[in-house]
Amino acid sequence: MNKYEGLTWNDLVRKYMPNASDSVCNFILWEKTAFPLASPEYIERQIENHVVNTHAERRSNFPKNPGVLI
Repeated sequence: MNKYEGLTWNDLVRKYMPNASDSVCNFILWEKTAFPLASPEYIERQIENHVVNTHAERRSNFPKNPGVLI
């Protein structure tokens, strides 16, 4: 059985971003992946990488000590 059987593309995005709206799902698929040209496996890896990188970027933008301004 194919692990993608019965899933929509939005379901695949929501696997990594559970609260994503349809609009966000479409943006991720069309702007951040090779959708619709690549395999589901490749697109899933791209979604996962996008989510991981976005969260890492957000964490790195937080000030180390928010009480001290430089």
